[in-house]
Amino acid sequence: MALGLLQLCLMLLWALKTQAQNSTTPGVLRPSSDKFIKKLNFEANKFQGEWKAIGWVQNRFMNASISDTFMLSMIFKLKEDHSYNVTSIGHSDHGCTPRTDTFVPSGLPNQYILKDAQRYQGLQNLTMKVIDTNYNEYAVVFYKAIVNNQEYMECVLYARFMEMDLYHLLVYFLYVTLKMEFPHQEIHYTVQKTGCH
Repeated sequence: MALGLLQLCLMLLWALKTQAQNSTTPGVLRPSSDKFIKKLNFEANKFQGEWKAIGWVQNRFMNASISDTFMLSMIFKLKEDHSYNVTSIGHSDHGCTPRTDTFVPSGLPNQYILKDAQRYQGLQNLTMKVIDTNYNEYAVVFYKAIVNNQEYMECVLYARFMEMDLYHLLVYFLYVTLKMEFPHQEIHYTVQKTGCH
C-alpha cells in the first residue's frame, strides 16, 4: 500500500467519472471482478489465518443470513486437498456463534466454490475470488451468489489487524469497487465487535 494520497484521489476521481458514464441504464448493476485487473500470484498457504471484515459493498440486497457470513471474523485453514475450512465467527444476542464451511478450488486461479451451498435456504451456488492481498495486512474478496435463481455480488475488504492504520485501505477499497462498477453509495464500513475468539 505505497500509494500516496494524491495518487489515490486521482484514481478515485477517474473511477467515479467512469462509473457515472456507464450508469445511464437504471436497474440492478452487474459488477465483475474482471473489471479490476491485477496480476495476483495467489499463495493459498499464506492466505491462511484470521481476517476481519472492515468494508463491504453489494450490487443489491442479499439474503441476510448469507451476507452476514462475510461481515465477521473469518478464519481460513488450508486442507491437504487444497480446499479451505472457513470458520465465520458471528455475533448475536446469544453471544459468539462460529460456523464452518468448506470452499473447494474452482479450477480458476484464486477462486473457490462453497461446498454444500444448498444447506443455506435459497442459496444455489456461491463463488469466492481473492482479488488482491498482501497476506499480512489486507485482502479484497469478491463473492458471487445465486439465490433463488437471482445473481448477487458482494465485495469485502478484510484486515489482519484492527490496530493498523486503515485509512489507505478504505480508500483503496473504494477505488477497487468503483472499478468493478459497484454503486459507490452502497459502500459500507464496519465496526468490529470484540469478545469473540
